[in-house]
Amino acid sequence: MISDKEYLEEADNGDYLASVKIDTTIPPKENYDASLLGGTMCATLNGMRIDYTRTGEALYTADQPVYKKDKFKAIPYCCWNNRGKGEMYVWMREN
Repeated sequence: MISDKEYLEEADNGDYLASVKIDTTIPPKENYDASLLGGTMCATLNGMRIDYTRTGEALYTADQPVYKKDKFKAIPYCCWNNRGKGEMYVWMREN
């Protein structure tokens, strides 16, 4: 089971992590990642994120956000920021 010490990182999940919503009706899947700091347990989460490709280059829009399904990789906090600079998302919203 995913703990409260696992986070989303930009290196695995892309940018705009604040647009992510986790589907809590689907249990997370634990998996071992041998390439992350010599090997560690991670979790795969199902959810959705805002599809920013629909807004084009517009800075502002009156349109409601459109979400697309996606999967996300959660890593232990101790593994964060070891693969370059990027966003970290701690408090994940649920849908």
